Amino acid sequence: MFNEAQISLIGYVATQPFTRKVAGADKHAAAVLWKNAQKASESVDELVALLDDPGFEFTAQPHRIAYFAAFLNRIGTMKAKLGDWKELFWETSHNQPGD
Repeated sequence: MFNEAQISLIGYVATQPFTRKVAGADKHAAAVLWKNAQKASESVDELVALLDDPGFEFTAQPHRIAYFAAFLNRIGTMKAKLGDWKELFWETSHNQPGD
């Protein structure tokens, strides 16, 4: 399961085309960009370690959002039930396949 820093980092990298390109080429540079943009409390080394996680994927496609939202709803973290993953993403992402 992802921690809060990973979820935030994944969201930032996935929604920023420039950041996705940098992250794919240089994880350290991506971590610096994210740390500066988000004023993250984690060190750059900690952020690089998150990016090195084998479960981390650089993509703008939403994967397993409905599954994760259903889990958050079951444990009481997310009060409303999600009808569709598109409810959590800007319209610019709606043309992509997602789940």
